[in-house]
Amino acid sequence: MPQQGLQHLPGILMALGLATLLSLGGRPVLAMGGHYVVDDAAMAGPGRCEVYAWYSRGGSDDQAIEGELSCNPLGNLELTLGLGRFKEGNGWDTGVALEAKTVIRDAAIGGWGWGVVGRSEWRDTLGDHSNAQLYIPVSVIVNDRLALHVNGGGVWERDDRNAAIWGLAAEVNLTPDLNLIGESYGTHRGGTEFQIGLRSWFGGAGQVDLSYGWTRSSSSDNWVTLGLAWMF
Repeated sequence: MPQQGLQHLPGILMALGLATLLSLGGRPVLAMGGHYVVDDAAMAGPGRCEVYAWYSRGGSDDQAIEGELSCNPLGNLELTLGLGRFKEGNGWDTGVALEAKTVIRDAAIGGWGWGVVGRSEWRDTLGDHSNAQLYIPVSVIVNDRLALHVNGGGVWERDDRNAAIWGLAAEVNLTPDLNLIGESYGTHRGGTEFQIGLRSWFGGAGQVDLSYGWTRSSSSDNWVTLGLAWMF
């Protein structure tokens, strides 16, 4: 949907990130998670869980209310259950997602790591299988202020529109409790999308996200997302 007051937000956030990247330290870069599409080569610690919840609103009054619970019960296998309600046009439907992630090589500061992720999604609860995805996330932890993530894999759609998928993302520490996150993702069929946002940490294990997303093809499809998360 057209968002006149937000049209300059991506440029402002990018400028802020570039201006502070080389001058500020802060909290070590951690997992992307939540509503961000590009994944990282990291997961919840052994025996720990992460809870994410977010609300998105975009063009034509499209809306999404989603939540995910990710747990690592076995030490190197993170399992995620996601639930969501989606409004497109005049109606709402319900979605379910199941995901499994394993990390083959841990990413340390000054190094890189990679993993494997499989994900399957349904709409109308479990009535219609929407898609299945298999991809490899690669993370490069440049230093304690900057991390880069690259994704590559494939998606198998219910309507046979199978495609190769890709994603690129960066996380920058602006202050000890504030991160700048930017990402771009899409398929070989086109339709590149972008998100950029700020993540603020509170209470040691909590975080709040505010991001702005847009597509390369149409400014009427822009969206805003507010998210919360807690690690335990």
